[in-house]
Amino acid sequence: TVGTVGTVGYKVCRRPPGGVIATRSAMKLTDESLALLVEGDPAEVEVLHFVRSPPISQVGRSSFHRCRRLVSLSLARLGLWTIDGDALAACATLWWIDLSRNRLETLAGSGLDAFAALGLLDVSGNALAIDAIAPIGEVEVVRLHLAGNPGAADRAAALAAAPAAWVLDGRLVTADERNTAELARAESST
Repeated sequence: TVGTVGTVGYKVCRRPPGGVIATRSAMKLTDESLALLVEGDPAEVEVLHFVRSPPISQVGRSSFHRCRRLVSLSLARLGLWTIDGDALAACATLWWIDLSRNRLETLAGSGLDAFAALGLLDVSGNALAIDAIAPIGEVEVVRLHLAGNPGAADRAAALAAAPAAWVLDGRLVTADERNTAELARAESST
């Protein structure tokens, strides 16, 4: 069900042929279902990318609590609607997160606000309104991808919601843009 690729700790979750895990309806990712998808001990996994996985509509609260060494996580293109109970906060070593091309409408409750910094956060191609990215407003994100979300084309509004981003949709955030975004954020909080 799972292939180990390259270095130790790199896991690629794949749909098993004729699959025990594959379902017609989307599943909820839990600690138990993750253990079925990951070969070996989840505590040793550093990179976890779901490729050709069964659809996952929801990430449960305890899904990643054993993945203490996880650095890179891709849940892209899974049909994901929600991430519950600060599930991502359990992975304090995460640096690279790809949640692109899903159906997310909010980042609230995902646990992303627990991070001080992220190297990459890709939430492009979801249904996130600009105010729905507010939970990551204080997180230093080196590369933030928002394209394909409602209102993402308004760069000033996106930066007001996430003023700590360094690069937004492939373009470096200038000092002027950052100052304007911080002023807009301060005005909206008063």
